[in-house]
Amino acid sequence: MSPRARALCFFLTAATAVGCYQAWPFVGPYSCNTGSCPSGHVCDDGLCCKPFGTPACPTLVLDGGVCAGGGTPKTYFEDLDGDGYGNPKAARLLCSKPVVQPFVADDTDCDDSSAEANPKGAEKCDGLDNNCDGAIDEGLMPLKTYFRDEDGDGYGDPSMTLLACAAPKGWVESNSDCDPAAFTVHPGAQELCNNVDDNCNTMKDEGAIDVGGDCADAGKGECFSGMINCVGGAKVCQSKSTPKADVCDTLDNDCDGNTDEPPDCGGPVSLRVGPGSVGGARDMKRSIPFSELSASCHKDEPLAMNESWSVPTWSGSGGSDHLLYFEAPGASTWDLSKPGLKLRIALSWTMGSPMTPPWTASSMPVVFVCAENGSFSRYVHAGPDGGVSPAGYLITAASGSLDETIPLAAGNQWVQGNGSGADLKKVKRIELMVRPSGVSNQPTPTFSFTVGVPSGFVP
Repeated sequence: MSPRARALCFFLTAATAVGCYQAWPFVGPYSCNTGSCPSGHVCDDGLCCKPFGTPACPTLVLDGGVCAGGGTPKTYFEDLDGDGYGNPKAARLLCSKPVVQPFVADDTDCDDSSAEANPKGAEKCDGLDNNCDGAIDEGLMPLKTYFRDEDGDGYGDPSMTLLACAAPKGWVESNSDCDPAAFTVHPGAQELCNNVDDNCNTMKDEGAIDVGGDCADAGKGECFSGMINCVGGAKVCQSKSTPKADVCDTLDNDCDGNTDEPPDCGGPVSLRVGPGSVGGARDMKRSIPFSELSASCHKDEPLAMNESWSVPTWSGSGGSDHLLYFEAPGASTWDLSKPGLKLRIALSWTMGSPMTPPWTASSMPVVFVCAENGSFSRYVHAGPDGGVSPAGYLITAASGSLDETIPLAAGNQWVQGNGSGADLKKVKRIELMVRPSGVSNQPTPTFSFTVGVPSGFVP
C-alpha cells in the first residue's frame, strides 16, 4: 500500500471504524482543496495531514527543518507554465516533490509564464527569449526597436530600448511617454490641474478639465461669486468681479467687507492727510473775469503756476486769483451722492503787507466741486439778505479763521452760484479760491493759510 493510501486508511479507520480499500483521493470530501481539514490537521499538497502525527504530511517541512520520515528537505522551484523547468525566483523547501502543486527540481526557466520559453525552447519571432540564453529573437529578421512601457499606458520610455522581432510584454513601439512611471501621463491624456504635463505637450495645466465650475468663496462683497481656476497647479476660487471704487450704492464694491466707505463713497474724512486725497496750490497769474469764473473749475488754467503747499500750510503772493485744491489720487474719483453729505472747511490765515481792504471782495472764498466729466458746482456764502454781498464773505480781515460746513445740496447760508451742476457720483477735485487786493505802487500782498484737520467730508 502506498504512503498516501496508508495515511488515508489510518484516518478513515480512526474516524469511521471501517476498513480501508482505496488510496487518498485528490478530489471529493477528503480533499483539502474543496474544504477545511479536521481539527488538528493541515492541508499539504491537497491532502489533509497531521504534523508530527499520522497521516504524515508528504511535503511539509516540520518545525526544526525536518521531514516526517526523517529525511532532509530539498529545494523545489515553481513551474506555473508546466514546461518542466522551474522559476529560480520562486523556490521552496519541501520534503518531497509535490503531486498537486506545480513544483519541480529544475531552476532554469527564464519565463515561467510561457511554456515555449525554457532552455530547450526554439527561438521564434515573438519578442520572447524562447531558449533562455539571455537574447530575444536572435538570428531572426527583421528586428524592430521597442520601448519599455513600465506603467502600462501604451507609451514607451524613450531612454529604454530593445531590438526584437516582435514586441515583448511590457514593450511598445511608441517612445513618446514623458513620465514612464505614471499611467495617467501620456500623449492624448486629459489635462488636469496638478502642475503636471499630463498630455506630454510640454505645457502644464492648459485647458484642465477639472476646473471652470462656479464657486462661492472667492472673496468678500461683490467679489464673493467666482469660478474655479487653475493657479500654480492648484484649484483656486477666483472672483468673477474685480474690486472697484466703493460707490454709494449699499454694496461692498471694493470687496473689503465694508459698504459705502470713504474715501471712494462719501469722500475722504480728512482732505489734507491720508491716502484718499492729494493736495496742491496754484497761482492763476490773473484775476479771472466772472464770465469765466462761473463757467468751469480752474486748477488747469493755461497761465496757472504751482505755488507753495506743504501740509498743512498754503502760501502765496500777488493780487491775482489763488487756488487751493484737493483731489482723488490717480485715476480714482469720489462718489459724493450720499444724502446729506457735507464738506467741512477749517482755515486760519495771516496776510503780510495788506492793502486796504486786504482782500478783493468778490471771492471770499469761492468753493468749486469738480466732477471727472467736466461738470461742476460753485458755492458762495450768502449775506444776511440772502444775496452774495461783502457782508456774507468769510475772509475779509488780514488775519482770522473760519470753520464752515457746506451742504452739497446747498444750505447753511451757502448757495450754488452759476455752474453746470457737478456729477456727484464721480467727483475728482475740490477747489478753494481767494483773491488778495493788489494796487499799483503798493507792496505785493503775501498770505499764508493753515488747513485744519477737521477739513473733509462729513455725514
